[in-house]
Amino acid sequence: MLVGKILTVATLKGGSGKSTFAACLSVYWHLNGFKTVLIDADPQSSVARIGEREEELGGLPVLTVSPRGLDDKIAKLAGEYDYVITDTAGFKNPATIAAISVADHVLIPIKPSPLDSTLRATLPLWCSKFQSRPAGARR
Repeated sequence: MLVGKILTVATLKGGSGKSTFAACLSVYWHLNGFKTVLIDADPQSSVARIGEREEELGGLPVLTVSPRGLDDKIAKLAGEYDYVITDTAGFKNPATIAAISVADHVLIPIKPSPLDSTLRATLPLWCSKFQSRPAGARR
């Protein structure tokens, strides 16, 4: 079992598969009996649009939340769900910062392409400004 229940899927490049990965992981855990919620913090709202058709994500709850107070909302949901997964935009914005700041794990999808490989170091360097803390610890 994964230690830590808040996961943020983030990268500073669009088209990397963040939304697909976040949705697939969320649905997998949901269908395997874990109480899971997926937060769509990407302004494109791709996952939220798919989630409007309940059969598409197997009944998985999908929430869209304003960037303001997103970190508090995620922390609150962590008390109600086994897993809270947040899909973020493909660029640096307040919602991405908030989601990363409360995440136990940040998942960074990278496609095997020259551009993605070049950018692979940008998000970890950006994330390094967040204080290291043990998995499961909350701010």
